[in-house]
Amino acid sequence: MIIKEMDTIHNVIEDFITWPVRKIVLILPGDYSGLELKPVGVLEVKLVQAKGLANKDLVGKSDPFVVAYIHPLPDRMKTSKTINNELNLIWNEHFEFIVEDVSTQRLIVKVYDDEGVQASELIGMAQFKLLELQPGKVKVVWLKFVKDLEIQRDRKDRGQVHLELLYCPFGMENEFTNPFINKKLSLTTFEKTMKSEIDGAETAEIEKTLTQRKKEVIVRGVLSVIIIAAEELPVMDVMGKADPFVVITMKKSGTKNKTSVVCDIDLFMLLCAMSFDGIDLY
Repeated sequence: MIIKEMDTIHNVIEDFITWPVRKIVLILPGDYSGLELKPVGVLEVKLVQAKGLANKDLVGKSDPFVVAYIHPLPDRMKTSKTINNELNLIWNEHFEFIVEDVSTQRLIVKVYDDEGVQASELIGMAQFKLLELQPGKVKVVWLKFVKDLEIQRDRKDRGQVHLELLYCPFGMENEFTNPFINKKLSLTTFEKTMKSEIDGAETAEIEKTLTQRKKEVIVRGVLSVIIIAAEELPVMDVMGKADPFVVITMKKSGTKNKTSVVCDIDLFMLLCAMSFDGIDLY
């Protein structure tokens, strides 16, 4: 990935301009190291996702990656993985930055379209002032990408980036729990939402399945039928009366039971028992 504008000279000049520079001029001999700017904490950044990115490719979609930094120097900048052919994407990557002056420094996020061997093309950039962070408290932000940080008004919609930020001052590590390094609390809000939706969908599916199964439950049992008598049967034979027998059918299962045949009578007493095993009762 080649970032044309981020050459060494440009980086050094930008860092000198944006860095909270403090020049100490010695008038009297002594130790003035306490006046020098020193690291005061760590900025934890979770690059969660981006949506609605402007497309830079004529064929297909952009291949975005993000460069984030406080100092625009190569060894202090963090680069995300590239996700090909996508304008709404999820990274869920974690970065750490050393902070020297919370009151003046800012986090810069730039998204590029990876052009392979050619220079990567800038899609947009965004910034967040660290002074807006409360130590030890995660802040969830959606930053709108613009073409230039100095000119915030941008008629073109370049998309947004979703970040979770946590400032951890040195010496306060024991005063709060860092959710970015605690495995039990490390889920981003996006992941928690997705997990909640998945869990909810799974619960709904389970409940639906259970309801369906309840409807399909068949109560098993035995129905005993005793054929006692029949009266006033019509004459069916030319030379006699009838040779009757009875057939009983269970409508749903189609199970049939047949009595014995009683020859040439118009009245019969069978007193026989029939059993239907495994019938459906509702």
